[in-house]
Amino acid sequence: MEPVQTILSRISDSLDDDGRWALPLASLSKFLSIPEPELYGRLYRNMHRAGAVRELSDVVFTAENSGELIGILELFMDGDIEGEFTRAGLFLPHAHRADLQERLVRRYMTDYIIHSVQMDAFDSMLRVARRVDRAIDLYLDEYFPLDDAIRRCSAEFAHDGGFPPAMESTAAHFLELLFARHILERRQLLAPLVGLLRGRARDTGYERRAEGRESRRDESTAVHEGVEHEVKRACEVLGIGHEDISRVKIRERYKALIRKYHPDVNPQGLEMSKLINTSYALLLTRCSE
Repeated sequence: MEPVQTILSRISDSLDDDGRWALPLASLSKFLSIPEPELYGRLYRNMHRAGAVRELSDVVFTAENSGELIGILELFMDGDIEGEFTRAGLFLPHAHRADLQERLVRRYMTDYIIHSVQMDAFDSMLRVARRVDRAIDLYLDEYFPLDDAIRRCSAEFAHDGGFPPAMESTAAHFLELLFARHILERRQLLAPLVGLLRGRARDTGYERRAEGRESRRDESTAVHEGVEHEVKRACEVLGIGHEDISRVKIRERYKALIRKYHPDVNPQGLEMSKLINTSYALLLTRCSE
């Protein structure tokens, strides 16, 4: 069996119930049939050339840093190693990451569009939480649970791509990391709903109304104008005209931009990534097929 297939088999056999795995760097010596001194020596020399020397003795590869494992294997063998890891469901290339991220945003907005806002339930959450932000979080946890969205999105992605079951866990770990790093934020994706809930909180006295508003009619007009301003801004972020708001167009622009600005490839792209995600989510509620 080729070394890479042996490694893939070893990882697949070690998957736990959550699809997590761990492979110590030192174990590569056996899989590659290379003495440890030679393995570490070559890696240290490579790091010196790249100007990024660090301690290697305690390095353990997991789903989160599988790209680093692939990079090391490419130093010692030829072939499409990234492709083999991807086909085994143990690695998510950047192009697939953009697709998966877009699916998650679209999933939330689809759920939002068909959701009937439960104001009575939110009123109860306000009374229990006594804080608007906490009540909003309770509402989102109840009707838009993050774990459920990630699970469904990961399962659909693996199924549609014809990947083995291991890809569900790989995809889920990637999505979890997006939220942990605040590249995706549930409140931003569901900004229209959060705005409705904040309006309810103001109506029931839990959040002070903005000064200078003389009537409910004036407030409604201000809200409408605010939404239209955000739609215009979202179009500018994605680089499309207001007349081009269609699922095909905004999805095309979203994927192109997120591949450019995702922090994994652009260390300065975090804030722009957030803006791209928020803009895409908002326009999904306004677009035609």
